[in-house]
Amino acid sequence: MLNILRKNPLGFLKASAAQPPSRVLPVYIPILFVTCVVILLANAFSLSQRLQALKQTNNRMMQTSRVIDRLQYVNVLIVDAESSTRGYFLSDKKIYLGPLKTAKEGLGKEFAALEDLLGEYPQQFKNLAQLRALFTQKMTLLEQAVTVFESGGLKEIVLLARLGEGRDTMDEIRLLTVIMVQEAYESQLARDANYYNEYRNAVLVGMLINAVAILMLILLYRLNRRNFFNRLRVEDALQNLNESLETQVSARTAQLSILSRHLISVAEEEKARLARELHREVATGKQGSERQAHFALLA
Repeated sequence: MLNILRKNPLGFLKASAAQPPSRVLPVYIPILFVTCVVILLANAFSLSQRLQALKQTNNRMMQTSRVIDRLQYVNVLIVDAESSTRGYFLSDKKIYLGPLKTAKEGLGKEFAALEDLLGEYPQQFKNLAQLRALFTQKMTLLEQAVTVFESGGLKEIVLLARLGEGRDTMDEIRLLTVIMVQEAYESQLARDANYYNEYRNAVLVGMLINAVAILMLILLYRLNRRNFFNRLRVEDALQNLNESLETQVSARTAQLSILSRHLISVAEEEKARLARELHREVATGKQGSERQAHFALLA
């Protein structure tokens, strides 16, 4: 058996040389995983910040739209008030003075709302103050015209109209309203551009971070794939080695069985030979003793 092992010890050398796959997780896997998590968290934080900026920009745009709506509504109030007084003058029915009363009651509220909305536009405060003064002046003129009509009739109103009082005021109101609306539109356009830039930057940053995360995931996939196939190769090598060892063990067992049977056969033959020789020697010794006894009797 020792001779057989000396002849082919390769099986045992291969068994000792084959190393099982490592059971420790490679360092790069948790590093890549943590990196992907950090990238995704950074992306979420960046998107949150960008969304807040977009929300603020959207609020400013809505505020600008409300300013424009208020200015247009104030202009409508004063135009309706002037038209209502003309209707009153022509029909002598006080029901036409409803818009004048509405304008008188609503202008203060509308200008207060405009002051709140224009808090971020200090350059508009001067125009707003001028517009309020013009509206107050125009309302005073309209009320004076109503008082003149009630006391002197339509002729007094015609004379008052020929003097041209109030026309310049109304033209200034229209002009100043157009200027303020135009400035509000320009501000809205600027904020629209800012909104677009913020949105574009948010999309670009998000796409960049997502691209980096995708690259990291692809790298992690490739590394895991390589590790997986390496493990498969090691397992296949171990399986082939086990099969080879089993074949070698079977062959060694068969050789040992043959050797054992041969040794048993040789031992049996040796025992038979020794028995024959012993029997021959015993027979030869017995014959010698019988001859000596016969010679002794003859003597």
